[in-house]
Amino acid sequence: MDCKKCGAQASPGLSQCTYCGAAFEVDPPSATIDRRQTAQDQIQPLIRKFLRGYQGHRSENVWTEGNIEERNIADHSKKYLRLEPDEIPMIMLNKNALTIPFTGLTITNKRIHFLVLKKSFFASVVPLKKPPCSFAWSQLRSAEIAGHDLCFGTAYVGHELKLNNQVQGYLRMGTNILLDETAITYLNSFFDFLADEGVLQEHVRAYPFQ
Repeated sequence: MDCKKCGAQASPGLSQCTYCGAAFEVDPPSATIDRRQTAQDQIQPLIRKFLRGYQGHRSENVWTEGNIEERNIADHSKKYLRLEPDEIPMIMLNKNALTIPFTGLTITNKRIHFLVLKKSFFASVVPLKKPPCSFAWSQLRSAEIAGHDLCFGTAYVGHELKLNNQVQGYLRMGTNILLDETAITYLNSFFDFLADEGVLQEHVRAYPFQ
């Protein structure tokens, strides 16, 4: 930082300027609270704020708090979802499907849980599931539904689930033959909202084939 009186550059941690002796102003503790951490502490009301305020179309493949039933949680728990006692599912993607490889996503007041397919050129022929995974909100800098799969053939496999700018694997947007663009828009709008609120550090980018 620079001294406001003489303009000399000062080393961090000093209480006064070594050149002119002027005292440095020290911010009160409340002013130095990290906005991102504060937002993470308020994630549950922030999610509810988004759910109330979203004006776009709703997807039948996305359930939100109030419409999530115990059987939905049970179905996802059989495949990948591991909830802590005080954890509340607030957004869930994908109904149970028997004819295609199931992938799913659950957003809670504590973390993001997901089950995805391994990204590979032959994922449409040999769809391999990755182990279930989750990220706590404190671990996340960015989140987005990214590029369309580039697998062999024309069948829809999924979209990249990208967390902290790393592709975790392919996440199906819906359980039908065709992708669910409404679900993509909904989830990316949610991630952009969290970036606006300071929970995430980066906004969603534009991707081809989406």
